[in-house]
Amino acid sequence: MEKGKELAKTNVTATDEKKSVEKREEYIDNFTAKLKEWNRELERFEINNERKLTQLRQKMDKSISQLKAERDKLNNKLDRVEIVGRENFKNLQKDLDTLWEDLKEGFSAVKKELKRHD
Repeated sequence: MEKGKELAKTNVTATDEKKSVEKREEYIDNFTAKLKEWNRELERFEINNERKLTQLRQKMDKSISQLKAERDKLNNKLDRVEIVGRENFKNLQKDLDTLWEDLKEGFSAVKKELKRHD
């Protein structure tokens, strides 16, 4: 009878140990699967972030190029104002004022866009 109890006790202990090992392995597998999913999600975040940064850089480069072109037009008009007579000054002054307003608006838009992404 004594041997039977010991054998039963050994079987219970072995079964409990086997269940414990299975739970541990299941726990590890579960966390491993979660980490793999998070890694995939992080990769998607990085790709999306890189795409958005590229788009923003392209947009800002285009805006800055346009501002430089407007600035150059303004400089050219200003150079012409210095050499024209009084009768042509009024026409150039109007053009110069319009270009200046366009340049200010463009500059403000670029500053606002950059601030939005800070």
